[in-house]
Amino acid sequence: MALKLGSTGSALRVGSTTAKYARVGTTLKAVAPPLDIAGSAAAAYSLRKLSYAYTGPVVEVRRSSDDTTADFTADEVEDGTLAAWVGAGNDGFVATWYDQSGNSRDATQATAGSQPKVVSSGAVILKEGKPAIDFDGTDDFLAIGTLGISGNNSRSIFALVSQDVYPSVAGAPFFGVQKESASEGQLYDLCIETGQLMLRIIGNAVYQDAGNNLQQRLWSVLFASGLSDTIQVYKDGASLPYTGGSVKTIDTVDGLFAIAAGNPSHSNQYFNGTMQEIFVYPADQTANRTAIEGNLCWHYGLENKLPYNHAEVKPQTLPTDTDVLAFAAASGAVSIPDLLKIEDLVAYLKAESLWDYARFYPMKSSQNAGSGSTVYGLGGLTSNNMTLVNSPTWGSDGVTFNGSTQYGNCGRLFNGGDITAFASVRYLSTPAATGSWFGQYSGSINKRSFAAGVAGAEAGDPIRLFRFPNGTSSPLDVYDALGASYPTAAQETLVVQWAGTNVGLWIDNVSKALTLSIGTPQSYALNANQPVYFGASNDNGSAGLYANIESSAFLFLTGTGTAPTDTQREAITDLINAL
Repeated sequence: MALKLGSTGSALRVGSTTAKYARVGTTLKAVAPPLDIAGSAAAAYSLRKLSYAYTGPVVEVRRSSDDTTADFTADEVEDGTLAAWVGAGNDGFVATWYDQSGNSRDATQATAGSQPKVVSSGAVILKEGKPAIDFDGTDDFLAIGTLGISGNNSRSIFALVSQDVYPSVAGAPFFGVQKESASEGQLYDLCIETGQLMLRIIGNAVYQDAGNNLQQRLWSVLFASGLSDTIQVYKDGASLPYTGGSVKTIDTVDGLFAIAAGNPSHSNQYFNGTMQEIFVYPADQTANRTAIEGNLCWHYGLENKLPYNHAEVKPQTLPTDTDVLAFAAASGAVSIPDLLKIEDLVAYLKAESLWDYARFYPMKSSQNAGSGSTVYGLGGLTSNNMTLVNSPTWGSDGVTFNGSTQYGNCGRLFNGGDITAFASVRYLSTPAATGSWFGQYSGSINKRSFAAGVAGAEAGDPIRLFRFPNGTSSPLDVYDALGASYPTAAQETLVVQWAGTNVGLWIDNVSKALTLSIGTPQSYALNANQPVYFGASNDNGSAGLYANIESSAFLFLTGTGTAPTDTQREAITDLINAL
């Protein structure tokens, strides 16, 4: 948002420094656009002004009714002038996306069928309320030419894009550099394929991110001089790790730069989605990265996507609970909305004096480590983290266990007594036998202290709960929830409670009737001497005792006197469902 002095937009200055934010009424607004934070870009493209000094058009549009073209400023894109010119029911296509850097490196497309769309049926295309350019994934791209960056010189790329669908083949970038010869030896590009962002350098996938990228994302890629091992990639301001492939230098580029296409001579290598901004600097912009990311996120309403410890987050949105912040620092969870949801649950457990009896495992990739074998835990039950065995798959909706070899080992959580377990899960397939979403194992297949799962070998596939006293070989009480539908279409929170002779099962706060099928009700304390497993009831590989499930959260409450009330159980379930 520009500060208007008369009719002129101007940067707000404090002394000789351009202010990044100003308060308008009760709202804090970003005021310094990217090219005023860091000038000297090689090329810069947007449907808004990227510098207060820029006075030219941002886009040349061809309308479908008569193929006439015209230029439009940023104000005209937003104030209805562009839509009115295109006309009701007509489409508008981008013939030129103007370079705002002053270098006249305009991105152009002369072929009508390959022009991306900016107006659809008389309305400017919007993404999250802001103008966007839509690429069809078939043949749309904009060619830039060269950017004047050669050899191993440093460079930085910032792009705000939204992928609509994942491509069916590798190499569908939103920004690519290709020599005229189409030689793989002279290529780098940024692409999203099969769900992952990939930075390819000379054919090698150097950085990959398997998170959910079918949404509005801000990507920042910084190449330091030399390019051999000093590449940094950020998604919504959070650093991504280097994931493999030979990191090689980028040779002199003398060919085609393309927005939303890699090699236009190859089919299926086109971006399908919207783009709102992309700009490239012929320098390493590490010093200005957070300020640039902050401006983009504030302008497009993405400020709460920034990491909780990012320099440009909204101060009033930061979590305050020290346990939550310590968890975030250890686990790598950085999204403010995710941390605030976790903080809500933590605050409730503390307010209800249940924190010291709890162990909570957020299992979405955005809320925990997101990779590897450790699921970081929160709560008062010592410092037990969950160890993932045989590589269950991390994802945006949780950890997926394959039902045959994969499980999580939570260690020895018990000090005896009662237990209440909350598991947000969905079954991906029905097990042949008792596919347990959690249990405790005491040395052999017939010495489990307790387990909860789906008895797939039984009529009606009932949810089944059973206990073995302190690891003996025969179960003393087994309960079936006949007619209770276990979750398959979407995750639901399953709650199981053993409190003396009282055994309960709830699905999203709906109580399920249990039928005692084996033995008599028991009142003994549960075994405190063996590990607890998630996704299985043991660790010896026995068929049918593992569950093919996806889980986003798991919470234990255990210890004498910790069985929650109905009100507490319902509140905790709601908080877990909100994660």
